[in-house]
Amino acid sequence: MSDVFYLRPIEPPATPADVNAMALQAGGCFNLHGVDWKNSFLAEDGGRMLCWYQAPDAESVRVALRSLGSDMRAIFAGKLYKPEAALDEVNVLVELDAQQTKEAEVKQLAASSKTLRFVQEIDLRDSARKLLLLRAEIPADAVAALRALGLDSTAVWSGQVLDPQKQEA
Repeated sequence: MSDVFYLRPIEPPATPADVNAMALQAGGCFNLHGVDWKNSFLAEDGGRMLCWYQAPDAESVRVALRSLGSDMRAIFAGKLYKPEAALDEVNVLVELDAQQTKEAEVKQLAASSKTLRFVQEIDLRDSARKLLLLRAEIPADAVAALRALGLDSTAVWSGQVLDPQKQEA
């Protein structure tokens, strides 16, 4: 099985209930194509979302999402660097250009902080981006600290992990 990620803006912004409705709508199509929706990370403002799937390949996810009107350019095969990491504790996501040196700075900031912890890194294949997933005691403080490193506001966002299998019907 491959790890596949869907990183997209959402217009209009979504709520956790909206994500639950998406999971219900997509369930049959996902089953048909062998796609397992692991979880999603919804931005605090509901305007962005990262979805993580496991599937035979990225094309299986594209086929399953195509019928839902999804943006096919936002789907990437990827690699989790710490597959055992508990993603349910993540509350800050950092998008980085894979060529930037900011990754080392973000990891150094997390290592030196008592309130910020590095949880996971995701390398999006066929994309120039990496994602760093963090846990912060106060997400707004972490977002501000990361922006102080020169990361723009669309590259750092706080939010919550949603597990479609645990959402209320």
